[in-house]
Amino acid sequence: MLKSSLKRFFPVLMSVLLLTGWAASAAANTNLDSDYGTPMDEGSGRSAAMGGVGVALLQGSSAVFQNPATLALSDGRFSFDFDFGMNQANEDRFIPLFDGFDNYVAETAIAMNRNTYGFAEGGVLVPFSSRRPMVLSVGVHNRYDVRYDYFEEVRDPDRDSLINDTILQLNEAKSDGVLRAFSVGYGTEFVHGFNVGFAMHRYYGTLTQMVREAPVGLAADVIKLERDLSGTGFSLGAHIQASERLGLGLSFEGPFTVDGAHLRSISLDDGAVVDTLAGDFAIDYPGALSFGFSFHPRNQLRTTFSIQATRRYWEKLEDSYFDAEAAIIEDAGLDAPTLELRDTWDLRMGLEHIFYNGMPMRLGLRYVENYFDKESYRTVFSVGTGYEVGGGYQIGVTGQYHRQTSLQDYVFESKVPGYTAPAQDVKVEDSLIRLVVGVSRVF
Repeated sequence: MLKSSLKRFFPVLMSVLLLTGWAASAAANTNLDSDYGTPMDEGSGRSAAMGGVGVALLQGSSAVFQNPATLALSDGRFSFDFDFGMNQANEDRFIPLFDGFDNYVAETAIAMNRNTYGFAEGGVLVPFSSRRPMVLSVGVHNRYDVRYDYFEEVRDPDRDSLINDTILQLNEAKSDGVLRAFSVGYGTEFVHGFNVGFAMHRYYGTLTQMVREAPVGLAADVIKLERDLSGTGFSLGAHIQASERLGLGLSFEGPFTVDGAHLRSISLDDGAVVDTLAGDFAIDYPGALSFGFSFHPRNQLRTTFSIQATRRYWEKLEDSYFDAEAAIIEDAGLDAPTLELRDTWDLRMGLEHIFYNGMPMRLGLRYVENYFDKESYRTVFSVGTGYEVGGGYQIGVTGQYHRQTSLQDYVFESKVPGYTAPAQDVKVEDSLIRLVVGVSRVF
């Protein structure tokens, strides 16, 4: 009878785990962004080295979503750019350690995760012969990255056990997939010094989530969710060349909906699937407004300085699958979770200085608020350079260091008999090292 009751309520309990234990505690490759992804709008390696700026200056094919109006700033020649690289994501989780008199002693690490993720994107710029600049761009770019991996070993805390630190259970949480966009953009000079542009985006990607609890000697309890998503969106932009040295940019990436087939399956200890939820569901992603300027000081050497601010309206995000799971939980008489997101600011600053030998030095600083956690934000420091290898080819190399600290719930509830996890939140320190290599050519 106990087994029957467990099977009957297991889907509800696992839904609670997915929505409140893991998903609700969920920027690239961090737990906080593992549900809906980190916005990936740096595009080119040059932009990444300059803090992600691009609303007020041309950064190659990534202009289709940074600001399509800047396409008209092209020098009138056909070009392509391709960027690839990897992220080394490091996550450390800490809890406070107290002595027998409840005095704080130090922080102790309870989990450390190290994972590596690769990426690639690029596009082409095609100018048209005209008295006014008219440029078309086509490319494929990463837009939202949800990839994240978490693994932990649950060990016996009893110091009197015959074998110390016996592994009792293995827990794993995994989020995989990237929402990409095939984009076509067009930029032109409307009047002298004033450029306008627009772009259409076809978003697509398969996002998966998995939670696995495996007691030693028993079959695992697993919940899997696969979301096959696609949809269409747009971007609009304007650029004003206010003077020879000052450019102003404004861009809006419209909200868009991605929908498609969803399949959630839950299996119990014997490996049999005990519950499924299938159907077509949708995510309504928010729009983003970006504005900024670029400035070229009166130097003997070429220098570009740019500042940008992006406001992303996360509070307008809606997820019909989340609502369906919440309804199941509510029907079971439990408190249903709510999707509480906040609008965020993304502030960027970049500098590029060209030396006498033509080699650039690029520096960037970025501050990004997190849409899930009102107390958390990410700082990004970047540096990069480039080199012309001949034949019109340019090679660029960029390094970034991301840092983020937050307080989160435990990813998994404790399953150790007679042991209760501490009531304090877990301090999570995320650091990410990103390497970008870019190849471009002007014909």
